[in-house]
Amino acid sequence: MGKSKKNVKNVPKDDKENIGINVTTKSLWKLIEKILKKRQYGRITYLFTKAREAEQNISILAEISMDIYHKICLEYLSEKNHQENLTLYNCAEELLMIVATYAPGEKIISSLQDITQNTKSENILMSTLKALLARYNYEKSTTQLTWILHCLTIRLNSLPMPDFLSQGYDNAQKCLLEQNDQIKALLRHYAIVIDFYKPLLESACKYPLYVKQGFGVFRNREENVRKVMTLFLLSLLGKPFNLLNLSKSEGGKFGGTNTCTLNCAASITRAITQSVGDPYFFLIEMEEKLRFNFNPCGRTIYPIFSICFRRELIYMAQEEVKRNALVPYEAHGTYYYMLLVEGISKEKIYLVYNPLFILEACLYLAFQMLCNSEPNLYEKAIKLIEHVLKQLGNEDIPATFVEVDIYNAFVLRLWNAAVDSPLVHLRKMGFRLLYNLIMHFDDKSQALLTKFCRFHKDMIEWFDDINSFGDDI
Repeated sequence: MGKSKKNVKNVPKDDKENIGINVTTKSLWKLIEKILKKRQYGRITYLFTKAREAEQNISILAEISMDIYHKICLEYLSEKNHQENLTLYNCAEELLMIVATYAPGEKIISSLQDITQNTKSENILMSTLKALLARYNYEKSTTQLTWILHCLTIRLNSLPMPDFLSQGYDNAQKCLLEQNDQIKALLRHYAIVIDFYKPLLESACKYPLYVKQGFGVFRNREENVRKVMTLFLLSLLGKPFNLLNLSKSEGGKFGGTNTCTLNCAASITRAITQSVGDPYFFLIEMEEKLRFNFNPCGRTIYPIFSICFRRELIYMAQEEVKRNALVPYEAHGTYYYMLLVEGISKEKIYLVYNPLFILEACLYLAFQMLCNSEPNLYEKAIKLIEHVLKQLGNEDIPATFVEVDIYNAFVLRLWNAAVDSPLVHLRKMGFRLLYNLIMHFDDKSQALLTKFCRFHKDMIEWFDDINSFGDDI
């Protein structure tokens, strides 16, 4: 007995403190195990939130965080417990949020991101996202947020989709889209993601839109939370989601057979508008990039923005980065389709921009949509340009605009899309838009456009018989 006391006295002060911590950590772990055996699940989270010892328990959590994570959180966060023992599941979920918030190191966060990408359970996905959100709220790391959102993007991109989405569908098939099991799963995932990003968006919008001598946050190359959130939200309007029916029912109201799809699309569109502030100013940013990188022979390879940033990509294969990290232009086009054609957030549009500029900027986006192989994107591109053409009214497009590559390239691309489309209603829509667009030029410009596109000499006369296309489009 005396020997033991002598040894303790000879222990240095720092080691005495370590001995005390180890004893406390061990007793805390035993207490957690005891509470679990007694099924008093509410008491576990109480230890880290309201108990007098909560601050001390959190301070020593690092010692047993991985044990709690593997032996409790991963063990009890299961679909079976969610169905049969919801109290235990909720306990594991709350404990996971505590561990993810206060535990040091990147092991747990990396594991949670892996679960986000690969779990088959939507309930576990939601629990994991709550934990990652708790960690972000604690650290406020933009890089960490980038990775979380990137993991979500990978998961959404990996969801299986029915082949007919890529092949196109007629008006009758539109009514049955939300009855498809794979589309139902996609919409459930979108509902989860929307709930997840709402608090993040509120935080992101506190970041100023204009920094450094008035430069917009999207022109600034610095990484910031507002830019990251905007790019993620835009990516949600990419494939496969934008292959669904995003148009309202007759009367311009929600309530058709695509209610869930429209609700998701409207929520994302409003969120993007909230994040970008002025939709047309954001359009300027894209138009400048697209004009500079424009490829009249096809789709522009390198999109305007990347969700992931330079150094963080070293842990990923290059092909995975290229497939999942980029926000394609057709996602931007879908946003402006929802904004202008479907009228979501239209009250946020500032009508101080030249309609000709809006037309030209939208032509760049519509061209990118037409460069894809999916007929459903053709329809959205056509409707987008139809809308902005109507805003011109009787105003002619200046003859000098024919010299701009995008006009010639768009007319040719639209002609090919209309001719090759397997869907009758798309062919009608394409030819009608082609006619209306060309008719906004003078006679000389019309001749130049048709010559460039190698159309038949009497194409304009043929278009004059527009009634042959019918009105049921």
